[in-house]
Amino acid sequence: MQKAKTKSKAKTGAKAGVTIAPRRQQRPDAAHARVSAKSAAALTTPASNRRFSGAEIIAFAESINQGISAEFSNDQKRNSVRKLLIAAVESFASRGFHGTTTRDIARAADMSPAALYVHFRSKQELLFKLTVALATAMLVDLKRAAATEIDPTKKLRALVSSYARCSARMHTAVHAATFEFDVLSPDQQQVIVALRHQVNKIFIECLLAGRARGQFDFEDERVIRISIMSLCVSVATWFSAAGPLLPEELGDQYGDMVARMIAPKA
Repeated sequence: MQKAKTKSKAKTGAKAGVTIAPRRQQRPDAAHARVSAKSAAALTTPASNRRFSGAEIIAFAESINQGISAEFSNDQKRNSVRKLLIAAVESFASRGFHGTTTRDIARAADMSPAALYVHFRSKQELLFKLTVALATAMLVDLKRAAATEIDPTKKLRALVSSYARCSARMHTAVHAATFEFDVLSPDQQQVIVALRHQVNKIFIECLLAGRARGQFDFEDERVIRISIMSLCVSVATWFSAAGPLLPEELGDQYGDMVARMIAPKA
C-alpha cells in the first residue's frame, strides 16, 4: 500500500531538495524518489528496518541550524513545538500523513488536541513547518560543505556526502516532506521552492565550475544535477538505521561514486 502511494505521488510532482515550481517543470525531478528494490537490498536486509526516531531526527536538524523552533518567542513554546514536531515525524512515519489526525499527533506529544492548535492551525501547517525545518537544515549543511573546498571535484564530493547523509539521518521525515508536498498551500509551496532553488544553485555552480576546468564531463547541467540529487534524496525511501552503513559512511561512498560518474573518460 505504501509503495502504491509513493509511486502515485512521485508521478504527480514534487521531491525534497530539488526545485519544485510549476507542475510541468517538476516531473523530471520527481523521478529521483524511486530506487530499485535491488539497490535497497544491497545495503539493507529484511530485518534491518529500524528507523531513526522523531527525537533523533529533530535533534539532528537542530544540531545543524541551531534551533528549528527559534522563531517561537519563549522556551515553553519552543519546547511544545519541538514535542509536536517529534510527534508528527513519528505519526507520519507510522500512519502516513493522510492516515494521521491532529489528535494522534497531540496524543503522541502528550498534549491535548487544543494545545496543538495553539501552535499550529492545522496538520497541514505542521507539515509545512517540518518541511521548512528539514529543507533549512539541508541547505545550511550544504553551504558549510561548499565552503570547506575550493577544488570542484572535492567540493562535489563534500556536497553529495552532505546531501546523502542528511537524507539518511532524517529519512522518515524527508520521505513525508517529499511525497506530501502537494497538500501544502500555494504560498507554503513557494517558501519550500525558494529554499530548494538555493540548494539547486549550490550544485549547479559546482558542476559548471568543474566542467569549465575540465574535471567534469557532462552535456546538460540540469540533467546531471537532477540525477545526482535524485540519487541522494532517494536514500530516504530505503535507508535503515540498523545498518550496515552509517549515514556518514553512506555519504562518503555516494560522494566518491558521483565524482567517478562524471569524471572525464580516459
